[in-house]
Amino acid sequence: MINRKDEHIKYAIKYENIYNSFDDVELIHQSIPKYNIDEIDISVKFANKTFKYPFFINAMTGGSEKGKEINEKLSKIAEKCEILFITGSYSPALKNPSDMSFNVIKKNKNLLLGTNIGADKEYSDVMIAIKNLNPLFLQIHINVMQELIMSE
Repeated sequence: MINRKDEHIKYAIKYENIYNSFDDVELIHQSIPKYNIDEIDISVKFANKTFKYPFFINAMTGGSEKGKEINEKLSKIAEKCEILFITGSYSPALKNPSDMSFNVIKKNKNLLLGTNIGADKEYSDVMIAIKNLNPLFLQIHINVMQELIMSE
């Protein structure tokens, strides 16, 4: 039986489209010679924390060996670049406590970590995710249509 999370990864990699939404963006050069780059602060405050950069890696995957490999690589990049990394939905780890695809903090001690969990989860499930990952915050996903059409 193929893991549903691995199917997501397979189709995401397989999907090809010549259109890229960046094709709709035109960047017009605006020189700012009057400013010293060291004087520009792009940090942001969110969830009572200041983040150095306004970028993050958002809820990509987890729940399989392939997801674990991807999470390990993305979390290493996030730690090195000092950007926030949010795990994919923690639901697979709730169903399978031996799932190690979300344990990225153990290998990346300075990782800025958030985790994603479905709005359908019980309070006790949320507390398990918090206990296991100790994230800076939880991102709650509400994807009613996807949840309704998934076979399981």
